[in-house]
Amino acid sequence: MLNRNKLLRSSTPQNPVVLNFDNQINQLKASIVSGLENIKSSIETNLRDLRRQESIFGSKIAEVPGKEKEFRGIERQQSIKEALYLFLLQKREETSISLAVTAPKAKVVDAAYSSNNPISPKRNIIYLAALLIGLLIPFLIIYLGQLLNNKVSNRKDIERHAGRIPFVGEIPKLSSKEDELIRQNDMSVLAESFRILRTNLQYLFVDRKVESESGKTVFVTSTVKGEGKTFVAVNLALTLAYTGKKVALVGADIRNPQLRRYFKSIDPNTKGVTNYLVDNDSKVEEFMIPTAQSSQLTLLNSGAIPPNPAELWMSKRAATLFDELKKKFDYVIVDTAPCLLVTDTFLISPFADTTLYVVRADYTERELLDFPKEQVEEGKLKQVAFILNNVRMANFGYGNKYGYTYGAEKQSLWKSLTRAFS
Repeated sequence: MLNRNKLLRSSTPQNPVVLNFDNQINQLKASIVSGLENIKSSIETNLRDLRRQESIFGSKIAEVPGKEKEFRGIERQQSIKEALYLFLLQKREETSISLAVTAPKAKVVDAAYSSNNPISPKRNIIYLAALLIGLLIPFLIIYLGQLLNNKVSNRKDIERHAGRIPFVGEIPKLSSKEDELIRQNDMSVLAESFRILRTNLQYLFVDRKVESESGKTVFVTSTVKGEGKTFVAVNLALTLAYTGKKVALVGADIRNPQLRRYFKSIDPNTKGVTNYLVDNDSKVEEFMIPTAQSSQLTLLNSGAIPPNPAELWMSKRAATLFDELKKKFDYVIVDTAPCLLVTDTFLISPFADTTLYVVRADYTERELLDFPKEQVEEGKLKQVAFILNNVRMANFGYGNKYGYTYGAEKQSLWKSLTRAFS
């Protein structure tokens, strides 16, 4: 800068030498600025590091009182335990000294001796008591179980209460993997049980001299809900249809229709019994639905749930319904409502040629068996016959007892004992 100023005294700024000085000055200025910025950046970096270290040291310093308190607590506990330990050591030494000084009060004259066998407890007595208790407890459990069980278990329970009401069939208990509907040429226990029921049903019709030129009406009912009357009605209808008979399956339980459980293709809004009873101009053919299971089986759905089901069954259309069905079909299987809960079944019972009364094993109480007996004596139910549903294979008929039925269940030791002492 001094040389440039000295040169400007005798020349102009456009002098090449002056211009050269200007370039050198600008480069020097740029290098100085760059150096200062680098120095500033390094100083700021160092400053940040120092501040970070300051915060770390500050946090550690802030932790000192807490750690000091913790260490003081540990030191205090240590000193207490140490003092206690020393005290116990002192007492032990004092006790040892006092015991060493004191003379013994007892003296062993003869060494103890004993026999090889223990005097007590008596092993034989314990074994005998264990055997008696082991026999008594199972018998007691079995007896109490039978004493407290108030459910129907097998056909003998029904025969004790049935009086003159015949017993026509047993339906086996199904596992969760078994199909609830029987099929054509089915050889399962379920199918055989319904074939036996079909045969017994023919004997009932022979005894009661039902007219052969008209169809036979079979009502299927029960005491309470859940005993399997719809299940029995559907499979009985299929069994009869597989023999070539024209069968109509009627959903007469218009309060709580259940036929859709077994016929999934039925539209919930399908018209049926209720619509026929309400519409005096309708014909029963308009509401009949063919089924996929058999071409011989036709379904009459329950229809819409009415507000006055009892009044509908009391109408003259009810008699017309059953008359038309008996003219067109060989068998009319009617799924009715539970007798103990509603009066619908009693209202239409005069139209039945036979009433199959379903009882469910391990579900129906024995006291409820008196109810159908009373209804038969009072004439409210017509031509009643009992069916036992959901029977365990161990209690299923006489064939299973002698190992002749299909898929006989092998009884366990516990079930054999229960059956023997029940």
